[in-house]
Amino acid sequence: MILFLLNLIEDNIKKFNKLYKIYENYVFVICNNILKDTNLSEDALQETFLAVHNNLKNIDDYNSNRTKGYIAIIARNKSIDIHNKNKNITFVEDEFFQNNSIEINPLEDMYYENLLNLIRNLKIEYSNILMLRYVHNMEYKDIAETLDISESNARKRVERAKKTLRDKLEGENYD
Repeated sequence: MILFLLNLIEDNIKKFNKLYKIYENYVFVICNNILKDTNLSEDALQETFLAVHNNLKNIDDYNSNRTKGYIAIIARNKSIDIHNKNKNITFVEDEFFQNNSIEINPLEDMYYENLLNLIRNLKIEYSNILMLRYVHNMEYKDIAETLDISESNARKRVERAKKTLRDKLEGENYD
């Protein structure tokens, strides 16, 4: 019995180390894009992997989109938590907006900033699902697996998130 438990612990340590090696830089980039502070980003990285370690049972395949999305959501949420605890840090755009190559002229800049604020202020489930779908380019099937919901539910949530964003935009008179 003791040997069985020791093997189980050793397997978990190997699994965690492999996940850490694969996703360390990826998680740091997500955290740093949100926090724009190396020390806080390292804190968020540690908190992310602590949460991953506590939920190793939810991870089957190291390199799947489901695992990548799952870890990205944890990293994003941990970074936002740290940001909210440190109000003196300016919130920056998520990696989608940082990596977006669309050039914005000064006249459109006001609308762009408003869109960023609206997305940031969506319910977390809507914000997360939009990130999975449009930032990580995940298929509905992979989103469903990541969030442990049905594929039709994933489609519906994306639809609702887009509608909520559209309604907020129309409420601000930006058609």
